[in-house]
Amino acid sequence: SRVSTSARILATWFLLMGPSGAGKSTLLTIMGALQTATSGKVEIDGQDISRLKEKDRSRLRLNKLGFIFAADLLKPGALLDG
Repeated sequence: SRVSTSARILATWFLLMGPSGAGKSTLLTIMGALQTATSGKVEIDGQDISRLKEKDRSRLRLNKLGFIFAADLLKPGALLDG
């Protein structure tokens, strides 16, 4: 199915809820510059992120975005105390 949506998020964080299979994870990976949308666009600070080169999307993620994953995606031992 095809979904259209428009949102302007002005908060430093937000909550996205919906049933399993609704596309929440896909939307978040697109909004987080990890995946490119097949149509439409996502703008961050007025810039269409689909037009950015991978190096620039990586810089955007480093400086402007943060992720908390529900699954354990880190390598064992990747986090150190202290």
